[in-house]
Amino acid sequence: MNYTKWNKIKLNKNSLFKLPHKAGIYLFCREYKIFGLKIKNNVEYVGQSKTSLRTRLSQHLSSPANQVLGTLNFEELICYYRVFPEDKVNYVESLMVEKLDPPANLIKPPSDNSLDLTDLELIH
Repeated sequence: MNYTKWNKIKLNKNSLFKLPHKAGIYLFCREYKIFGLKIKNNVEYVGQSKTSLRTRLSQHLSSPANQVLGTLNFEELICYYRVFPEDKVNYVESLMVEKLDPPANLIKPPSDNSLDLTDLELIH
């Protein structure tokens, strides 16, 4: 399994079947484009699943995790996801929330000043 590849999908009921039944991390992002050229990505939410990305993202479509996430229109968002070992998802999610500070993550994981974005490349 290649843990370094991030996958990108437009999240809707038809795309759910493409998602793996594996542990991992996902991000909801808003892309900004000019004449089809992506110029900016805003990370709106970072989440995790310890069992099945497909099941967890299906839950988001049917019932948002919080009020801020519920205001987002999934049709306007891109979902990036990546499979990680189950024992790494808490660490990776904490690191990404700390570094990216997404507005829809209302509960911030405990801060650990020793976390470093370069650590992400070490998780295989």
